[in-house]
Amino acid sequence: MRDCDLQVAKYQRDEVRLPNEARKDIFARAKTNRKRLKDGLAANEDPTPIGQRTQGSYAMRTMIVENDEDYDVDDGVYFKKEDLLGPKGGDKTPLAAREMVWDALQDDRFNTPPEVLKNCVRVYYNEGYHIDVPV
Repeated sequence: MRDCDLQVAKYQRDEVRLPNEARKDIFARAKTNRKRLKDGLAANEDPTPIGQRTQGSYAMRTMIVENDEDYDVDDGVYFKKEDLLGPKGGDKTPLAAREMVWDALQDDRFNTPPEVLKNCVRVYYNEGYHIDVPV
């Protein structure tokens, strides 16, 4: 039986996985998005995140080339629980936390505004991808 490992690895690298240049472009947008989020939270006098981290296929370097070029990048944001207080001093609801992040991400330069979804805030880019921000 012939060993096709090299051919399969080349096919995966050339045809399946997202090229490094595209990954770099997407990450540059994610970094801009992170700054927009931090600046928006500060302007709204909302809590400062304790961290942000890429997640999912982007972080694992398994992001694949999509036929419709709709790439999904997950870039989570983390807060201290005690910083997420609701209007009456109790815990902020998950929806309220996502809405806080959504509000901080607003930017008139977006053709499609960010959207609050069930598990994240989605930021759309014209280049064929979106960034999901799980909170």
